[in-house]
Amino acid sequence: MIPMAARGRARGFKFLLDGAPLPGGLNQPQCSYDGLSIAVDVGGTGDATSASASGRGWSGHLRRPKLPTSNAPSISPPALADAKLSLTIPQTIVAIRTLQYSPEQLSDICRESITGTNDVVQLATALHSVALENIELAEFCAKMCARLFEVSYENVLFRNELLNILQQEFKSNLSIRKSNSPRWLAFATFICQLFQGCRLADQPIHALGLAVCELLLGMVGEGSTPAEIRCLTAQCASVGALLVEVARSKIAHVMGAVRETIIRAESGVKERMLLLKLLEEYNRGFTDLHPDDLLFYADI
Repeated sequence: MIPMAARGRARGFKFLLDGAPLPGGLNQPQCSYDGLSIAVDVGGTGDATSASASGRGWSGHLRRPKLPTSNAPSISPPALADAKLSLTIPQTIVAIRTLQYSPEQLSDICRESITGTNDVVQLATALHSVALENIELAEFCAKMCARLFEVSYENVLFRNELLNILQQEFKSNLSIRKSNSPRWLAFATFICQLFQGCRLADQPIHALGLAVCELLLGMVGEGSTPAEIRCLTAQCASVGALLVEVARSKIAHVMGAVRETIIRAESGVKERMLLLKLLEEYNRGFTDLHPDDLLFYADI
């Protein structure tokens, strides 16, 4: 059983994963962040390190590797029936962007291509970077990450490298909502789909659920755009039932903001109807609506 704890605090949440003490006796790294705190394993012994979240700013003992800077050559998808395939990180990025494989196929290729700890680090960095380009790629990369979540080489785990990156990026991506909406929506989609697909000890990651609720809350309210409302309703349709199970009070708060947005009537008619449909889905536990109800919303 992998030890894990997750806790929401103010505008934040916390991961506690398995791991050995950090180098230099840093058994309890303090990570302050206005959104996320994670303790990760670095030795793979199963001993849990700990971390706490408070205040604003960031401090810790984590790293953010850089993506390879070389130009990636174009590749054509070889037959999967051939001998084992191997892709470099730049080639993997090209394959993702051109959708040459399914997420499952490309994940398996990437798994076979890992030959060292640096490959694990760079793969997590590459998937996160490409995911932020647009919503479609965010969904694609999240599916890959879910399939690669337990991959490791020696003592370096893919999931911990990915969660480290998300921790460092969470606050900065909350701040780009107004300045770079496509990146913001791609990041929110990526987190939502990771929550949907990734598990620790066969359980949903509670801390990711708290992050999802905070991101969804950022999509609704004063100044919400049609693109944000469309993203909100799409992601709630995907992860809403799981959020009710994992973070019931948080998703209820999101739905309260949805009601207020409808009442203020600041959005267009189409967006308000999408929000009304979302409320009805929530009230029914995110089960399928009756065909007559679906027809009503389709006609509007």
